[in-house]
Amino acid sequence: MDTEEIRKLSALARLAMTDDELKSLSKDLNSILEYISAIKSASLEFEGQGTEAVRERVNIFRDDNDREEPGIHTEMLLEGVPERDRDWVKVKKIIGERD
Repeated sequence: MDTEEIRKLSALARLAMTDDELKSLSKDLNSILEYISAIKSASLEFEGQGTEAVRERVNIFRDDNDREEPGIHTEMLLEGVPERDRDWVKVKKIIGERD
């Protein structure tokens, strides 16, 4: 975009711009437009494949039916804590205290 096109756009947007601002904006907009053009011309890995590319992917996560019994590891995890109250870890109260 040249400065004259930007001058017309700025007038439509009711923006007052100096010649230096127009030149600077022209340079910035041209850089952005070049970048967009490069993105448009980039070759994509799945171009033209549509949803087939998504369907071919494999689920790498475990099945949900392999769940363990709740609380099976609780005692083992709580063995190493400094203080506990039944199945809970006791921590220092921090809400409402000031140093």
